[in-house]
Amino acid sequence: VLLVGIGARLHVHLEQRHWTERSNRRIEQRLSRIADRQRALVDALQSLARQVATHPGTGRALGGDEPAVASLFRTLETMRETTSERPALALHSFQPLVTVAWAGRIGDPAVFEGLVNQAADVFVLEGSVSTTLVAAVPVRNAAGGPRGFATASLPVAVRRNIGNQFLRDFDLLAASDA
Repeated sequence: VLLVGIGARLHVHLEQRHWTERSNRRIEQRLSRIADRQRALVDALQSLARQVATHPGTGRALGGDEPAVASLFRTLETMRETTSERPALALHSFQPLVTVAWAGRIGDPAVFEGLVNQAADVFVLEGSVSTTLVAAVPVRNAAGGPRGFATASLPVAVRRNIGNQFLRDFDLLAASDA
């Protein structure tokens, strides 16, 4: 019993000495993985938005060419399907601010009013139900002025803001469903 007690005290002493160091190392590793994931998501969204903005049919679609718009819808869906995250892709015009073509779930283009300018950008849109990471790339006219913009967006957080007497039952059933 005495040896067990001594062993336990020695174990506790060693754990206390190295616990902070191990904890800090684990926290740093976790933060590094999160930063790597964030960089990868931003890079992927920027790349997709740039592909939409530079697609050969984008200019014609912004000009209202119906066959170009139909073709762009198919292209955006194909682009979206090639990624594991399946972000929403869209092409928007500036005047008026409308969505011309899209693939995936997109929101109201009015949220971009004042956010999108003449430079490529990445920003977060936070709403009451979801938080979305958005990459936007401008589409320029022949004179170099703004004509529209392409977006690639990915929800990073989704909140359920409903409650009723059946919600708990639904959650229990959904949790037990394999």
